[in-house]
Amino acid sequence: MTAKKTIPNYLHVFEGRIEELRRRIKVQYSLPKKDRSKSELKAVVKEARSLRNAVREAQEEHSARCPHCGKKL
Repeated sequence: MTAKKTIPNYLHVFEGRIEELRRRIKVQYSLPKKDRSKSELKAVVKEARSLRNAVREAQEEHSARCPHCGKKL
């Protein structure tokens, strides 16, 4: 069995951060196009994607698996 690279105890903190980033994206998109901050929007989207991918990877790593075949339950 390989060692796990992540700790699942703090996933809820990162999921909360993702929700905050999504809220900030929605606020930017609610503004008229000429008033949007393109640089801020790009930075927030980039951070949200990387955080989302990290959370998905951690959830996949810590999901329940069959002890015989190793597939997800």
